[in-house]
Amino acid sequence: MAGHARLTGKFLHPLFHPFSSKKVRYIEPHGHMVSRTTDDYEAMILAGCSAVCEPAFWAGYDRSGPQGFYDYFCQLTDYEPKRAAKFGLPHFTWLCINPKESEDTKLAAEVLSIIPEFLNRPNVLGIGEIGLNKNTRNELQVLEEHIQLAALHDPPPEMRSRRGGEVAYKGPAGMKDVIVDRHFRVMRDGAVVCNTGHYDCEINLGELGALTKRVREVRANNKEYTLADGRHIFVLADGRLVNLAAAEGHPSEVMDMSFANQFMSMVRLAREGKTLAKTVHDIPPAQDQEIALLKLQTMGLGLDVLTPEQKAYATDYSAGT
Repeated sequence: MAGHARLTGKFLHPLFHPFSSKKVRYIEPHGHMVSRTTDDYEAMILAGCSAVCEPAFWAGYDRSGPQGFYDYFCQLTDYEPKRAAKFGLPHFTWLCINPKESEDTKLAAEVLSIIPEFLNRPNVLGIGEIGLNKNTRNELQVLEEHIQLAALHDPPPEMRSRRGGEVAYKGPAGMKDVIVDRHFRVMRDGAVVCNTGHYDCEINLGELGALTKRVREVRANNKEYTLADGRHIFVLADGRLVNLAAAEGHPSEVMDMSFANQFMSMVRLAREGKTLAKTVHDIPPAQDQEIALLKLQTMGLGLDVLTPEQKAYATDYSAGT
């Protein structure tokens, strides 16, 4: 999101870039427009809104049963995009059941069975956004069911998101040659290309190079390819996994503990798997603590240990003033 609008009272007021007189254009990523008025739509347009994405999260609808969800999804995929279109504003949505409601796994199953009916509607981006509220087993189960449903219906591997005058092409397909010659030939001038989920073979840089007359690095991990027809295509991180290769995502210093926990869990599974129940098992706290302490040791750090007096004080509610 390039910018946002501030809500003051009922109306949205435009924000301006601090170093420019031009109004910032932005995408509203989480607007519950079913609860908004015509005035709000008009104010969003004036504020520079280019599109709105509305997740199926608003609590104002009756979502105690599958019929309530069905009516809500109809509103999001039919009435609301038509209402937004009157103002020239594209309206998109994600369909899901949220984590609080997923505690009722029977309701969740009924709602998930409804979603495929709506997936071919023009403004439906896919299945989501589902997260975790209290990290319960029911939430995890329903989260997994969302993922399975998305995989079953094979959402498109290439997503395009408008940002100002640019188009971003992101390849999370997990397959080579997802973005190739025929795509480069029709990309807009200024298109940004990156890989968000696989190896550098996903973007065919050889075929891009064959169309290119000049390459220059405009900043670290951002190369500008100037094509023979004068268009410019920007490739991030040489087509490698962008949030890691560009060193501005989660570095190895953060991921190593997660990977260590995964490895130790696999060791436990190999040793004890035949005796474990077929369910979700929490990582043993002792394992988590051991890895955390080893990490601190590699950094030359350690943890202070409470004295017996401090431990007693921590559970003594009679002390103090």
